[in-house]
Amino acid sequence: MSSKSKKKTLPSAKTSTKDVKVAEVVHDQAAEHLGLDEVIDVPKGTSPLKWVVMVAVVIGLTVIFAIDPSTVQRATQGGSGTYMSWTSPSTDAKVEMSRGEFLQEMRKLDYYLKMFRRDNLKEEDVAIFILLGELASDAGIAISDDELRERLTEISASSGTAALEAHMKRSPGRTHGFQETVRALMRGQRYQQLLGTLATNVDPVDVEQTWRDGHQEYAYDYVGLEVAGLIEDALTEVPEDAGLATWLAELSTGEQTQFYEPPRVRAELIGFLIGGDNTAEGLLARFPEEVEEPVLEDSTTGTEDGEATEAEFVAAEDDDSANTAADEDGASSLTKLYYDSVRFSRFMRPTPAEGEPALDYANRFFPFDEVEEIAAREAPIYFALNRWLEDVETREATGTPVDLAAEASELGLSYLPAETAYSRSEWAVVEGWGDAPLGGRIERMPEGALSTALIVQSGGLFVARQKERIEGYLPELETIRDKVVTAWADQRAGELAIERLEALRDSFALVEEATNDSDAEASTDGVEDANADDTAAADDTGSDADTASGVVSVSETEFAVAAAALGLDVGRRPYFEKSVEFSQDPDKSKPGHMFISSRSNLESLEAGELSSPELNPTKTVAYLVRALGKRDPEAWRLSPDEFEQAKLFAEYKASLAFSEANFSTEALFEKYDVVLENDSEE
Repeated sequence: MSSKSKKKTLPSAKTSTKDVKVAEVVHDQAAEHLGLDEVIDVPKGTSPLKWVVMVAVVIGLTVIFAIDPSTVQRATQGGSGTYMSWTSPSTDAKVEMSRGEFLQEMRKLDYYLKMFRRDNLKEEDVAIFILLGELASDAGIAISDDELRERLTEISASSGTAALEAHMKRSPGRTHGFQETVRALMRGQRYQQLLGTLATNVDPVDVEQTWRDGHQEYAYDYVGLEVAGLIEDALTEVPEDAGLATWLAELSTGEQTQFYEPPRVRAELIGFLIGGDNTAEGLLARFPEEVEEPVLEDSTTGTEDGEATEAEFVAAEDDDSANTAADEDGASSLTKLYYDSVRFSRFMRPTPAEGEPALDYANRFFPFDEVEEIAAREAPIYFALNRWLEDVETREATGTPVDLAAEASELGLSYLPAETAYSRSEWAVVEGWGDAPLGGRIERMPEGALSTALIVQSGGLFVARQKERIEGYLPELETIRDKVVTAWADQRAGELAIERLEALRDSFALVEEATNDSDAEASTDGVEDANADDTAAADDTGSDADTASGVVSVSETEFAVAAAALGLDVGRRPYFEKSVEFSQDPDKSKPGHMFISSRSNLESLEAGELSSPELNPTKTVAYLVRALGKRDPEAWRLSPDEFEQAKLFAEYKASLAFSEANFSTEALFEKYDVVLENDSEE
């Protein structure tokens, strides 16, 4: 790299310590004004803005200073002549550094960066380290012993005290050399940080433009072609069975699932049907509610001849009354326990009909006082069934098979034999037993296994045993031909819709400019266009197609006339801000507006340009969109909070741009005529 004339575009490096402190104070006040302390977690006593810039610099330097072993090898080859030269920022004199001196600086960085497992250091990185050190020193920037101690403590906390001590001992100059390397790095970082503050004084005009750039408004005209209207045309093109079979085989596994026979399961069920003819008498008799026997404190109650006194008879009556009350309380408690256990499956309210308001969370099930009588009848059966299930599991665990049909007959329960294999949806409608969750519960059970808990639903309380699972499969074409033809025609109709809109779009390339008349001037019917001049310019030129890029630009009149020829109405999406949440869009219910809001690629269209036709996500409508233009939002919409956010972002961008322009390798090498031996040899 040859020597170049000096271009002093950096601010003067002659900055006093007093000026540095003033800059820090100003920044602290600015950060407080911006409320940065509320959004950025920074060390106590540190300006948030300074912290952001410093962190960016530290990360940048850490990434840059990665050690490349071949670099050290190149630096050690040869004699002791000049290896690096540059122009001093303070004296404008040429400064030279020998190969040995340069290698010494490289070794210092090497030992420091090994603490962070960086292994790719280059000569250019060492040159920046040296140059920043001189710039910072010439600016009068110093790092106190307390600041150095704090930094070493942070390194020790992250890398370990033992590792830090080992690196200090191996570093050139040992502990003192290591510490001075850290100090030099900190000086260079602070120098960049302080100069970076100059970039954060952004103009309010730039802040406003930053906000405008993030809140651009767009407007479009569009036509939509319904796919359903092309089904009949598509059916005239249905291929022979061989072609259908090929089409079916080329579908993805996910696309083929629409033709699959679903998995089916055979299972036997036993339980108590709500409203059925089962009595559960045998169940309740065999598995009664377990009641603790009262403990008699004194068995010698009565007189010496064994007869009870009148007082003792009165006391006995009181005890019976208390026991009766206790029994009633116990039954009531049992009922409430049952209700609380099953209300989300047994006592759910019916799903509201279409058009009726949805139920809120608290009203999804019937309250206890409305179903208490029903719950009181079912609670004993529920708990008895649980005790029976435990008994069955115990018997089967000891090798005793349990015949569910015989158990149902003995206990007065209902029984469904495992004669038919049902799919999940079919299980939901099995008479007397079916419910939406039932099929899923049975499908998830291992084959031959008994359900480990009661299946509680609106129709009853059940136990199931899966007997056989039949996996889903893709049937032969002749079995599902009608479904395949329907799906093929749906896909083909979507393709026809795209083809017809593509033909409409391509036709504009052949329209002569002479077809434009006074009516072809750009109209903004109902649209206040801040870029009206641009839109008019695009429209007045008539049709124009760039065949190389595929860009087609047409006037509003041409678009409307051509759409009408196909029987299509042109819809308009007035100017709107795409960054606004879609739920706040007043026209969100319109399908065309919904499609446009979901397509970020439309933002790149210039006024008058047409998009490529696309199907909406449900593949029911194909759309062709024409851009009316884009514009800045009106300034009155800029809120104070948005201004502060835009200001912070503008400062961040300015800081990055300033750093790239002044502290990148290319910028520093050019400003200070840095030459390395390997550059001069090239």
